[in-house]
Amino acid sequence: MSCDSLLPVGTTSTSRYNSLYIAATFFSLSSGFAALAHEVLWARRLIDLLGASTESTTRVFACFFLGLCLGAVSANTFLRIVKRPWRAAGLAELGVACFALPALFLSAWADWIWPFLGVERLLGWEGSAIKLVVSWLAVFPAAFCMGMFLPCIAQAILSAQRPLARHGIWLYAANTLGGVLGIAWVTIFGLQWFGPAVSMQLAIAVNLVAAIGCFVLDYWSEVQVQTSPSAVLDPSSVNTQVDGKTRQVYRQAALLSFVSGMGVLTYEMLSLQLISLIAPLSYYVPPAVLAVVVFSLGISALCAPALISKFRSVERFLWWLMAIAAVTVVATPFWTRFVVLYFNVGPRDSLTHFLAHLAFFCMLSLGPAMLVAGVVFPTLTAWISESGDRQGKRWGVLLAANGCGGLIGAEATHRWLLPQFGVFGGFCFVAVIYAAATVCVGQVVQGPKRWPHALRYMPSFVLIALVAFPITELTKLPHTNPGGIRILDEQVGREGVVAVIDSEELGLRIAMANQYVLGGTKLSADQARMGHLPLILHANPQRVACIGLATGITAGAVVQHPEIDSIQIVELSPLVVRAADRFFHPYNNQITRAKNATVIEEDGRTFIAANQSAFDVVISDMFLPWAPGESRLYSLEHFQAVRKSLRPDGLFCQWLAAYQLTPEQLMVLRDTFCQVFPRAYLFRNNFDSHYPGLALVGFESEQRLGIDWNQVRRRCQSAREGNAYRDPILRHAEGVQMLYLGMQDKATTGDSNLNTLSNLKLELSAGQIRLTSNPFQKYLNAERWLEFVDQACLPSMSSSDNRVMALLAQKIAFRELALKEISHFSADDLAALQQLEKSILVDFPPAIVADIVAAPELWPGDAALILSNAK
Repeated sequence: MSCDSLLPVGTTSTSRYNSLYIAATFFSLSSGFAALAHEVLWARRLIDLLGASTESTTRVFACFFLGLCLGAVSANTFLRIVKRPWRAAGLAELGVACFALPALFLSAWADWIWPFLGVERLLGWEGSAIKLVVSWLAVFPAAFCMGMFLPCIAQAILSAQRPLARHGIWLYAANTLGGVLGIAWVTIFGLQWFGPAVSMQLAIAVNLVAAIGCFVLDYWSEVQVQTSPSAVLDPSSVNTQVDGKTRQVYRQAALLSFVSGMGVLTYEMLSLQLISLIAPLSYYVPPAVLAVVVFSLGISALCAPALISKFRSVERFLWWLMAIAAVTVVATPFWTRFVVLYFNVGPRDSLTHFLAHLAFFCMLSLGPAMLVAGVVFPTLTAWISESGDRQGKRWGVLLAANGCGGLIGAEATHRWLLPQFGVFGGFCFVAVIYAAATVCVGQVVQGPKRWPHALRYMPSFVLIALVAFPITELTKLPHTNPGGIRILDEQVGREGVVAVIDSEELGLRIAMANQYVLGGTKLSADQARMGHLPLILHANPQRVACIGLATGITAGAVVQHPEIDSIQIVELSPLVVRAADRFFHPYNNQITRAKNATVIEEDGRTFIAANQSAFDVVISDMFLPWAPGESRLYSLEHFQAVRKSLRPDGLFCQWLAAYQLTPEQLMVLRDTFCQVFPRAYLFRNNFDSHYPGLALVGFESEQRLGIDWNQVRRRCQSAREGNAYRDPILRHAEGVQMLYLGMQDKATTGDSNLNTLSNLKLELSAGQIRLTSNPFQKYLNAERWLEFVDQACLPSMSSSDNRVMALLAQKIAFRELALKEISHFSADDLAALQQLEKSILVDFPPAIVADIVAAPELWPGDAALILSNAK
C-alpha cells in the first residue's frame, strides 16, 4: 500500500501526510545512523578475526556493498507486489537487527577456525574461501536488508503530490546525514564509553526502534484506510505505461548513477590516502575522513532540489554538474597542497579539538569536489522522477547501480589505480570519469542541427582533454616528504605508500605513509640484537617465527645462528617485502633469499593462530600502538594464540617501543602479557634513553621459575667459539645481564586493565595521546625511562650478580643521556659525571673488554669509554 492511498485532497490528509513524512524522515535518519555505525564496527571486528591483510579488508568491503546493491534492486522488484511498504520497511530493519547478531558474537563461533584450518590450508585456496564465507555470513545478509529499507520507505511515503524529485531526495539526505551521526557517535563516544561489543548492541537497538516505528505506522495507515474508504485512489488513474524515450532516460540514469557511485567511492579512497599522508596517523583519522565525505553527500542532497529548480531542464544541469565535478576533482591535489601550506593538521590540546580541526581541514581541501559530486545522484533521482517515476518505483535500481559503481570503484582503486597512478594521479583518473560521463548527456549542449554529429559532443571532448592534461605532473608529485632525506624508491599499493629513504643520520629506512619509519641501517646493531637475544635465552632453538619483517635486519640476525633449522617470517605488506629484498639485503644477511627462511605475506595474528606447537621461539617486532589495527598484536587473544604456537619450553619475545608508550599503557601491556604468560622477563636492547626498546619474554612452561643463567653462559660461549656474531654485549653472559631489567608477575587488578580485541584499550588510548599536544612529553623516554627502570623494574631483582650488572647498565644509560646535554653542565655536574665514569670502569666486566673478536662499533651506545679505556 503506497501513501498516495492515504491522501484525499484536503487539510486533514495534508496534516496526516506531514506527520507520516516527519516519521519517515526520522526513521530514515535512524536507519542511516545504525548502518554506518555497523559498517565501522564490522570492518574492525572482521579485521580482528580475519586479519588486517588487504584481501580480508576487501572481502568485508565487497560483501557490504554487494549486499546494499542486491538489497536495493530486490526491493525494486519486491515492491511491485507488496501492498504494505511500511511493513516491508519494518521487516527490513528487523532483518538488519537479526542478521547483525553473527557479527556481534563472531569471536564466540569463529575463533576456532584458524587453529582448525592450519597454516598450509590458511595460505591455500581454503583460507581465501573461509575468509569469504565468514565475511559473507557476518556482513552480507544485514547489508542486504539495509539496501532494501530506503526503497521501501520511499514507496510508503511518496505520492504524486510529494514526488521523488524533492521528498525522496530529502529522505536520501536524512539517511546519509544519519550515517554521519553514526560514524561520529561510534568513533568519539561509543568505543570510548562502551567498547565495540556494546556499541554494536546499541546500533542493533536503533534498528529495532526503527523497525517498531515502521510497524506502528503500518498499523496506523491500515486503520486510516479502513475508516476512509474514499481515500483510496482509482488504480486506473495511475499511468503505468512507459514509452521508449522514458526507458532510455531510465537506462541513462542507471548508467550515470553507476558512474557517480564509482567516482564518489574512488574519490573517497584517494582522499583517505591523501589525508593519511598529512594528518597524524591513528584509529580516529579514517573515520573522521569518512564522516566528512558522507556529510558532504548529505548536505549536497539537501541542497539539490533548490539547485535543480534553478535550471529549466535537469539534463542541462546534469551536464554542468558532471563538468564542474571533473574540474574540481582534478584540482583537489593542487588545492590540498596549497591549503597545507597555511593549515597545520598537527596535534591539538584535546581529541575533540583535533577532530574538529581535522574535519574543517578536510572540508576545506576535499569539500569543494565532494559537494559538487554529491549532487549528481540526487539530480539523477529528480531526472527519473520528472520522467514519470514520481513515486520512486525504480529508485531501487538507481540505488543499486550507485552502490555497484562504488564497489567497483573502491576495488579498482586499491588493485589498479593506486599502484599505477599513485594517490595524486588517481584524482586525475576520477576527473576523466566524470568528464567522460558528460558524453551521455551531451545532447543538451549540441550545436546547431546542421553541425556534424561529432561536433555536437565537442564540449565534452574538450573537457576530457583538459582534465586529463595534468596527469603527467600529478604522477610525478612525491608522496613522501622530501625534506632532509633522499627518496630511493616509492611504491603505492593497497596498504598505502611505502618508500625507501636515505639520510645522513639514520641511513636507509622504510617510510610508511609518510608517517613513520621502519628500521634504519645505522641502527642495525640494535635491530639485530632484537633477534639474537631471544635465541640466547632458549636452550636449543631450531624452529623460529618472526612476526614482522620491516628491513629484515632483526630476522636476518636469526640466520647467523647455525643451530636454526627453519625461520618463518610473516609480513603483511608485499611492498615492504620487496623493499627489504631489493635495498636491505647487504644488511639483513639476505634473509629473503636464505635457504632456511620463508617469508609469508599474511596477517601476523592469523598466521600465528593457525600454528599449533610449531615454534621454539617466536619473535614479535615493535608495532606502533597508535597505528590502526596494529594493537591487535598486543591483545590478550593474540598472546594466547602465540603461547599455543610454542613447543614445550618454547619462548616468546615481544619487543616494545617504550618511547611510544606512556607508563599507564605499558602497564596495560604488561598485565595483558602476564595474563597469558604468568611471569614476564624484561630486557632492554640498548642504552639510549631517548629511544629505549623493551622486551617482554615469556615461556610456554608454567614450571619455568626464572632465567637459567648457566644456560645463557653456555649459549654465549657457543656463540664465541663459532663466531656466530660479533656484538660484544651478547657474546658474554655478563653483557646479557646488563640488558636484563627483572621480572613481572601476573597482576592482581583483574581484567579491567587488559587489552583485548573487544575493548581496543591500547589503540584508543595511544591514538588519543598521539593526537594531543606534546605527546613525547608523556612517553617513556629520557629521564622518565630511567625513573621507570629504577622504580618499576630493578626492585624485582633478587640475584646479586644480576643486580650489579643491571645497576651498571643503568649508570651507562644515565651517562649516555648526560653526554647529549653536556653543553649545559656546570663544573660540579662535570665532576659528578667523571666520578660516574670511574664507577662504571670499576664494575665493568673485564671479559667483554678482553674479547678482541668483538666489534666495538656494535656496542649499544658510546663504546669509547668502556671498550677502549677500560684497561
